[in-house]
Amino acid sequence: MQILVYDDTFSLIREVWDINAFMGLLLILFILIAAFTVLNQLIGVICEIVSETKKAEEIKLLKRQLEGVFTQLDTMNTGFITRSELESSVKALK
Repeated sequence: MQILVYDDTFSLIREVWDINAFMGLLLILFILIAAFTVLNQLIGVICEIVSETKKAEEIKLLKRQLEGVFTQLDTMNTGFITRSELESSVKALK
C-alpha cells in the first residue's frame, strides 16, 4: 500500500535495487501497472457518469419536445387531445 500511494517510494526502490536489480525492476513494473490500473478505473467512472448524464439529458429533451407537440395539438386548451383536435391536425398536415 505504501508503494501505491507513493510514500517515499524511491527510497524503497533504491533499497530493493541494491539487494537485487531484477526485483527492483519488478517493483518499478508493479508501480507502473498499478498506476495505470487506477487511472483506467478513474477514467471508466468518469465515462460512466458522462454516459448516464447524457441519457438523462436526452430523455428530458424528448419529454419537452413531446409536451410541445401535445400543446400544439390541444387547440381547445383542455389538457386533453380530443378526436376532433387530432383529426383537424392530421388534415392540416395533408
